[in-house]
Amino acid sequence: MPWTSTAFPPGYGDFVLQSSDGQNFYFPRSILNRMSGFFRNLDATGTEEKPFRLLEGSFVLFYLLKHMDPQKSNSITRGSCGVDVIRAGAKYQIEIILQRFQNGVDKGGQGARASVMRNNPAELLQVALDYNVGGIGRRAIEELTSRSAADLNKLKKKIPSTVFEYIKRLRRDRRRKYWSYVDILSKLDARVTSQLGIGDGPQSRRSTRTSTMVCMSCVSSLSQWILLLEQGLQLEPSWNRFKKGFHENMPDGCKKCGRGNIVLKETADVFLTRWEIEATKFEKDQPSWPII
Repeated sequence: MPWTSTAFPPGYGDFVLQSSDGQNFYFPRSILNRMSGFFRNLDATGTEEKPFRLLEGSFVLFYLLKHMDPQKSNSITRGSCGVDVIRAGAKYQIEIILQRFQNGVDKGGQGARASVMRNNPAELLQVALDYNVGGIGRRAIEELTSRSAADLNKLKKKIPSTVFEYIKRLRRDRRRKYWSYVDILSKLDARVTSQLGIGDGPQSRRSTRTSTMVCMSCVSSLSQWILLLEQGLQLEPSWNRFKKGFHENMPDGCKKCGRGNIVLKETADVFLTRWEIEATKFEKDQPSWPII
């Protein structure tokens, strides 16, 4: 027997929708037409005697209607943008659901919607492919491109083979890009500081010969820093990973040779600032949609 939604009871609207588990929802047809491309173009009726039946369960249908209803959308909770809700939003062409989810993902951080993307990139990629939702598709591919090779291989069965190969190409391109930065860092020495105008006081005006004299301890710590950067990018070829490794593993000033590593750090920081603009644009321009 059908049961009635308490959030969308009889009298709330003139169109009756029924979930796959038999719950009836009464919703204004005018809002359905305005918010959903699917219902806008659909010539159908939904009455108590003959409700319009959907394949989605009551949980998903509840959130679909809540997103569309201007009186209830301001009280949306964490479950409102799960994968099933997003899939249904794409299926029924409810733009506000897709836009809210993408805005939440684009903000990053630990928000619920960003968490859904981090935990379900392959499933969301499939939604984007099924319904040609480019914004979500691009973000899902970005998420997958930044995963470790081991994590990506675990998801291989969930990703179409052509798309999987495309993601591998993106990973190779990014790795080459960021390894070129690492290569520059590996060749840095204090002589660069005079060209960039870094430092102040007497030490910044030392002769080139004096400024490049660093001890073996200093060289060893810098070599370790470069190695850790390379290893991090092998696992996750992304600007965030590069920047994190840059700051976390950068050696402090060497006690044996004085200011050596500090001078190099200041030099590297200048490069990092320049590269951030370049790398952000590089990642923003990828991936393409439709996938090529």
